[in-house]
Amino acid sequence: MSTETRTNYLECENKLFLPGQAVTFKDKPCTIIAEYNLSVTIEFLGYPYKGEEEAFPHPRTVVKKEKVKISTPA
Repeated sequence: MSTETRTNYLECENKLFLPGQAVTFKDKPCTIIAEYNLSVTIEFLGYPYKGEEEAFPHPRTVVKKEKVKISTPA
């Protein structure tokens, strides 16, 4: 298997999310920015959260895939 083919295979393997997909993390609405092998970069919607600055200090963060939940349309 060539290096290019192997790289493309690894990039496609275990993809669960799409950029812009709605998810929740710690009951806060987010969108997916990027997906990696074991983690995703998310951006919080409605950021900043008043009174929760210590729990959510940044508008974007990287978390493990199993920590986010896919949002279902209402």
